[in-house]
Amino acid sequence: MSQLVSLPGRIGGAFSRPERVLLALLFIVACVAGGIAGYQYWLRDTVAVPAQGGTYTEGIVAASIVDIAPTLNVLTKVGFVRFDESGVIVPVAAERWEVSEDGKVYTFTMRPDMAVETIKSALADNEDVFPDIEVEVTDDRRVIFHLEQAFVPFLATTATPLFPFGPYSVVSQEKGIVKLEARPDSIVGRPYIDTIILRIYADSFSLTQALAAGDIDGVADVRNVENDILISRMSVWPIELPRRLYVFFNTEREVVKATDVRSRLRSGQALEKPIEVTLVTLASPKHEQLAQDLVASWEPLGVHMTLETRTATELAKEVIPARAYDILIYGLDFGGDPDPYPFWHSSQISEKGLNLSSFAQIDADRLLEKARQEQRPEEREKLYVQFQEIFDREVPAIELEQVVEEFATGPSVFGVSSHPGLSIANRYDTVAGWYLKEKRVRQVESQ
Repeated sequence: MSQLVSLPGRIGGAFSRPERVLLALLFIVACVAGGIAGYQYWLRDTVAVPAQGGTYTEGIVAASIVDIAPTLNVLTKVGFVRFDESGVIVPVAAERWEVSEDGKVYTFTMRPDMAVETIKSALADNEDVFPDIEVEVTDDRRVIFHLEQAFVPFLATTATPLFPFGPYSVVSQEKGIVKLEARPDSIVGRPYIDTIILRIYADSFSLTQALAAGDIDGVADVRNVENDILISRMSVWPIELPRRLYVFFNTEREVVKATDVRSRLRSGQALEKPIEVTLVTLASPKHEQLAQDLVASWEPLGVHMTLETRTATELAKEVIPARAYDILIYGLDFGGDPDPYPFWHSSQISEKGLNLSSFAQIDADRLLEKARQEQRPEEREKLYVQFQEIFDREVPAIELEQVVEEFATGPSVFGVSSHPGLSIANRYDTVAGWYLKEKRVRQVESQ
């Protein structure tokens, strides 16, 4: 018989069974320790960065797909310019812009990859965005707007999404579901999330059930979630809107015509003699609560109020045009530019105007007229400060609050942020930076 024995056999024969078990365990421990050390080194040497991929599904309460058009526009289109996260206007479809010395001509030089025909087509499809303005598109990709008079807020209007080069494109729309895919040629860069699905629900109850079942990853408006526990498990993001709620005094009504009456109510001082007024507001829980709070706080001051609530349609078509109120709780949307002219200039007291207090003051008019033509930001700000001094003295209205709306995303969504916006649709302004997946790369590569 051969006397040759394999090496493992010789080693194995040199140890007892318990010793062999111990050696095996030590070997396993050494392997695990080596793996942990290698993993820790890998973690120190690399950094997590966003990776492309995944699908994000959001729930929205709406009557139809038509009602979510603003959201789709933000996802699929871009404007000449946009507002960055700090509210500063920066170029997007346009490389740059110039304004003539008289403030009547705005010239936008478009990006080299913007075809002239695409520019013309987008403008033709959105003629209502620039009414009564002469628009010229040149062969060298310049868009020239000729205004009848200087109007500084015009620049903010050009942030309206018009051109089909947003981060996503719609690939299907059916049965209350809109599916969008990432655009590799997006002007704002290809987004990380491959697919976004917007699911429309008829009411808050249906949306809340979908969220509880895990059918959606986020919600467009947290007010539509009827379960605080579900919301507590999500990240809630506020969007500060250029919308403010006011108590408007109808200065054409004798009962609140005197500045002293309005001033006393603002400062919480008792009136010299009691008054009876009609307070009108929107038929909604928020507005009705504000109205009840006002009734409670002004009753001790000598104000007896009759509260009336109206639907949004009734307010817009009947109550406001006729100025059928003594006092009104209502919101004003200032848009991208803080121009108060439409709401406080005496020319806007007409039936179609938005001067809801019927406020008329000649010095205020002159300041508002000059401010919307002043190109220098610092000088414009000085004019608004002077206007505010008149406003505070005359008290045509009392500001109640700045409107903030909130959306929410689930724990698997990253890169989301809070920022100002013109509407809740602007929650998707930064969607190109949202991500669902991560990968690790060497730190040198990530810099």
